[in-house]
Amino acid sequence: MIKIVIVEDQTMLRDSLAQTIDAQPDMEVVASLADAAFALDEVEKTGATCALLDVCTENDSSGTSPRAA
Repeated sequence: MIKIVIVEDQTMLRDSLAQTIDAQPDMEVVASLADAAFALDEVEKTGATCALLDVCTENDSSGTSPRAA
C-alpha cells in the first residue's frame, strides 16, 4: 500500500486529489494539509511513503524548501 500525504492550499483541489487517490486499490491518503510547514511532521507521524506537495501553500510555506532544523 502506498501511503500519501497531500499538501495543497486550495481546498477543492486537495479534496479532489484525495478522492482520486483513495479510489485506487493500492493507494491511501494518510494526511491532507493546507500548509507545507507541517508536511514533514505528518510524513513522520503517518509513515507515508510519498508526499504530493504544492510549491506555494498557506502562510508562505513552500513544498520545495527544506524545514529549518
